[in-house]
Amino acid sequence: MRIGIYNPRAGTKSAGGTETFIREVIQQCDKTVELFTGEGKLLSEVAQLDVTVHQIPVHYKEDRINKVLSTYTPLLSAEIEALSMYVNARRTGMIDRLEACDVMSTHYYADNALISRVVDIPMVFRFAGIKSPSVRWQTMFTTDRADIYVANSQSTARRLQRWYDTDVKETVYAGVDVKQFTPSEEPSTGELVVLFVGRLDDGKGFPDLIEAVEGVDVRLRVVGDGNRREEFESLAQQRLDADSYTFVGEVPHDEVHREYQKADIFCLPSYHESFGIVVLEALACGLPVVTTDLDAIVEYVDNGENALLFEPGDVPAMEDALHRLVNSEDVRRRLSSAGRETALQYSWSTQIEKMMKVYRQLVE
Repeated sequence: MRIGIYNPRAGTKSAGGTETFIREVIQQCDKTVELFTGEGKLLSEVAQLDVTVHQIPVHYKEDRINKVLSTYTPLLSAEIEALSMYVNARRTGMIDRLEACDVMSTHYYADNALISRVVDIPMVFRFAGIKSPSVRWQTMFTTDRADIYVANSQSTARRLQRWYDTDVKETVYAGVDVKQFTPSEEPSTGELVVLFVGRLDDGKGFPDLIEAVEGVDVRLRVVGDGNRREEFESLAQQRLDADSYTFVGEVPHDEVHREYQKADIFCLPSYHESFGIVVLEALACGLPVVTTDLDAIVEYVDNGENALLFEPGDVPAMEDALHRLVNSEDVRRRLSSAGRETALQYSWSTQIEKMMKVYRQLVE
């Protein structure tokens, strides 16, 4: 069975939960996979695998031409990225190579809408999440020809059923490498470190986090990049002491576990998450977690049991939770142990086998 995976960023960009999921599928399926991705230097974790990679010219979201087009057209930057790769796939004859696979897997709605209409092989689309009903989703459901839908969480599946009367075949969560993401063996010394890992964009609640840590005796360490990084760095400079925070930037996924292991507390104040893989990674590393009470996160987190939750935007509640952890080593230790036990239930091998079962059933 030849599995085709089509995604502009999975081969060259380290950030993003969807891309991480795809690379784990590739790692565990190896020779059975053909990856169709954008041009550029391959990530080391992809280049070292025995997998066929087809690179197609694409205007990435970070490219200047993409930024200009997304500014002066109704298209989103991710849509321009998807459309440019699709046009170049047709121009270079790569569509024929797609059809040589036994099954094709897409992970972004525009990729699904475009590719499913031009290839005559079984198609699987995995939803990485859905925030709200929109004309874009409605357009995809009207035009695409995917054979099977897969959700990344039960909350995503419920939303699809409620908003579009669409059933999903399977729920396949993002997983965590519990051998790589493990608690640090080094004892904490000095001031406690609060870690944030994620895109520095709208919706992650990062300004709320800056406001909350302003009143707590901790160091803030920020891992990630995004369109609003410069603005957020300026905000931190205005609100926090210069030696109390560090913006690390983007870290390759095969190295990011070391950032968790350097920290004492993890905080993600998002207003929306489709699953929250960084929360699961933090739990696997034994970090006590402070995060928002979102339906996708409470699928695996219980307030007071394996994490501390607060309502999105409730900065005083977030500050109180951080104070509670800073002031009690016993609470930190208890949440650390419970969080690690939770993460062990979401190993990559379990989730990828569920995805492989979908592929096999569709082909057979």
